[in-house]
Amino acid sequence: MIRVLHYLGSDGMGGISKLVYDLISFQKKNPEIDVNLVLGHSQGTFLEDFKSLGINVYILDFNSGFDLSLSKISKFRKLANLVDIIHFHTYDYRLCPPLIRFNAKSILTEHGLFGLGRKRKLRDYIKNLFKTNFLNKYCDYIIFNSFWTKTKAFKVFKLNRNVNSDVVYNGNNIKKGLKVQYLSKNNNNFCVGFVGRLAGVKRIDRLIDAFSTIELNNEKFKLQIVGEGPLRKELENQAKKISKAKVEFIGATKEVEDYYSRFDVVVFPSEGESFGLVAIEALSFGIPVIVMADGGGFAEILFDLEPHDIIASVYEMAQRIIYYYDHPEEIKLKKDKRIEYAAKFSPEKMEKEYYQIYLKLV
Repeated sequence: MIRVLHYLGSDGMGGISKLVYDLISFQKKNPEIDVNLVLGHSQGTFLEDFKSLGINVYILDFNSGFDLSLSKISKFRKLANLVDIIHFHTYDYRLCPPLIRFNAKSILTEHGLFGLGRKRKLRDYIKNLFKTNFLNKYCDYIIFNSFWTKTKAFKVFKLNRNVNSDVVYNGNNIKKGLKVQYLSKNNNNFCVGFVGRLAGVKRIDRLIDAFSTIELNNEKFKLQIVGEGPLRKELENQAKKISKAKVEFIGATKEVEDYYSRFDVVVFPSEGESFGLVAIEALSFGIPVIVMADGGGFAEILFDLEPHDIIASVYEMAQRIIYYYDHPEEIKLKKDKRIEYAAKFSPEKMEKEYYQIYLKLV
């Protein structure tokens, strides 16, 4: 049996926390893996969910990124020496070689948090130097969530060409069972949706710009933005030029599938995002997904399915939305194809690919 200890900086990391939860839930079904979890600190967001999986959840309770408590670091080292593999989902210089050593093999999943969309600080550069050293000299295996992330990481961290690495796509485990409602342009609003954190890398400003040009010419369109984040107030101000009845900020919700069932089209205008699990979620409901050519993992996901929905400008985004409004049969016609494609990104497949990597190391 392979003993695996996952490390996550916090249970409040949104999509990454959900991904780790899904991965562990399927690893629990594998009789060849004994799995547990360490959190750098807990915000309570996913804590009870993790505990409900029947695993041990250890909390180091770091106060900040500068907390160098020897007792907390020692606690982690003791746990690390009891397992075969430490699977990092967050790089933490305090818990990685060369600062501390342990007997377990180390894996880091690079989720593509490169700090895009925000101003970099001195501490970001220092962290990158430590991480570069760890990845090149001490990490036994690096896993990337997309080929875009892999290419970016090799450049950012100056990775050696001979480092052990693989790409493992994230698995989609959203609840099913809801019927997609296709809204007729003759008697209802045409609903354009966005799901995600309201942060810089998401480039929601581009969607609002595109929607404003559409809405000025057609009162049938409605935009629903599902998610919360630091840019909410700024985006609300930007949207003031659009009729309030036509733009709705939903906020954060755990019932996101309810909104997918209402959308006719989903737009993810991100710039340089690592994977884009929300795109797979939307496709699993049979909904068309429109993304930007500079969207990183989003464009990678969509390229083999509907490359014409990868667009290069705000103008093209508006035109593509209008296309689906004018051709609602295109939404229905390819529904099953989208659902079938999304099924390829399953948590079962993700777990099996991680397990094969574990086997290489033990």
